[in-house]
Amino acid sequence: MSEATVSRLTVRAGERDLWLCFEPWGTEHVVAAGTAVVVEFHGARSVLEMEHRREGITFLSNGLHPDLRGADGSDVLILSDVMPPAPDVCDETLRGVMSILPPARPAAGTAP
Repeated sequence: MSEATVSRLTVRAGERDLWLCFEPWGTEHVVAAGTAVVVEFHGARSVLEMEHRREGITFLSNGLHPDLRGADGSDVLILSDVMPPAPDVCDETLRGVMSILPPARPAAGTAP
């Protein structure tokens, strides 16, 4: 991977499963209750916004798709090397496009 900047965020699910969504790709992951994952964002412009909802957290990223690792460092969901990068547009343009789309919601039965 050519970008050296990596930001990490530990996300812990409490008493219930926690749904995560990664935009603009629309990919999802459910963190099981009582567990944690480490979200790795690649690149200096990679984390634009995080939106917390009752259902979970939506991340808006610019650049490579974030990767998920277990609290022990194990691979959980590694997509940075297989998903296309976010469109090469300025952050404001990406925010504008995402603002007119309906917000992502978890599929029935994947999160409370």
